[in-house]
Amino acid sequence: MKKTVITVMALVFFCLLCGFTPRLSEMFDEADLFTAEEEKSLAGEAEQLAEKTKTEVVFLTYDDAEGKDTEQYTDDFCDEREFGYGGDEEKTFMMLAIDMDNREVYVKTGGTAIA
Repeated sequence: MKKTVITVMALVFFCLLCGFTPRLSEMFDEADLFTAEEEKSLAGEAEQLAEKTKTEVVFLTYDDAEGKDTEQYTDDFCDEREFGYGGDEEKTFMMLAIDMDNREVYVKTGGTAIA
């Protein structure tokens, strides 16, 4: 037990020392739809929303769905990554996906954000 506490304390200290902060929002602009300024603005808005709702906010744009429909591509994209606010066991997140290949917009949610 004592060893576990020391290990956790060391990990917390290391994270603070390295400036680690929990991920609140992410942007994957693979279709290059946004300028750097627009990405920064969206990220700022997303951070505020994430803090307020305790939900990670993710933006995804892409122009090649690899022959998949929008839902399948987005689901696969999420399966390859671990989205979720902080250390939330339910991995609470919401994603706005813009699929330029199939010309669709899709909203995906996880954890307690599932509607």
